[in-house]
Amino acid sequence: MVLGIDRDITERKQAEAELREINQRFSELVASTDGIVWEADVETFTFSFVSKNAERILGYDTEDWLQPKFWATHIFEGDRNETVQFCIDQTNLCHNHDFEYRFVAKDGRIVWLADYVKVIVENGKPKWLHGLMVDVTERKQAEMALQESEDRYRSFISQVSEGVYRFECDQPIDISLPLEEQVDFIYDHMFIAECNDAFLKIYGIKDRSEAIGKGHLYFHGGRYHPVNREALVTFIKNGYHIENAMTEEANQLGQMTFISHNSLGIIENNQLVRIWGTQFDITEKVKADKIQQMLYSISTATLSSRDLPELIEFISIELGELLDSNNF
Repeated sequence: MVLGIDRDITERKQAEAELREINQRFSELVASTDGIVWEADVETFTFSFVSKNAERILGYDTEDWLQPKFWATHIFEGDRNETVQFCIDQTNLCHNHDFEYRFVAKDGRIVWLADYVKVIVENGKPKWLHGLMVDVTERKQAEMALQESEDRYRSFISQVSEGVYRFECDQPIDISLPLEEQVDFIYDHMFIAECNDAFLKIYGIKDRSEAIGKGHLYFHGGRYHPVNREALVTFIKNGYHIENAMTEEANQLGQMTFISHNSLGIIENNQLVRIWGTQFDITEKVKADKIQQMLYSISTATLSSRDLPELIEFISIELGELLDSNNF
């Protein structure tokens, strides 16, 4: 009988020691976690446990968190209703969930938290909530700064009068390839990824979605247009940079449009990966220059010619070439 009692006491002590060791390891794990480990009642959302990191991250004593409605009332007012409702809805569905929201720290700071929640289910119903809150303020600030920068950029390019575009490669172009192979590679593998309204207007394109995904081949009207192909050759020869290069491109109505380009290629690891550029329509200027040149030729011919039929034929040829080349 005494041996049985001793054995029971020994087994109980061993179990208690194992339990203490488990609790110690759990406490060490919680303490080493760079976040706030918590447990809450599913009915009231009242916390029953919050790790010490809550004091370091948000300034409140762990005892404060155990007060009813503490969590909800300290969520930033602009996020409160949506955040609480989302958690309630997901919990009622027994869905583990995560979400981000702003929380007011004890010193008044606004802290962004990412909250990862596991719903503990018993008999098919939610019973407890276990979770981990992580301070993601720096990441959110960086994301917002990036978004503001992108918004400023898009606002800028939407207002400039020149067409702005970005071509992306569906596979990088090895810049050690022979020149003509690089030109063909650009035609086959570079597509519009971004452009502004001024770019669309040059081609008479109504919707940006009609331009996105179209390649150099489309805009240049094929790979063997002598003027347009030479523009790409010059771009490559100049170290993937070109200024005031003219191309002849058809708009949506099939009319020839003369366009002046400034382009810069982006090289990464000896590969061309994208082209940024600006362009503007110089069709009217080209037409005016050709008219001026035609008038000069006619004037010169008039002064030098003594044969009226020959002069009339010359003028007719000049006018015909002008009309054919400029879509008058």
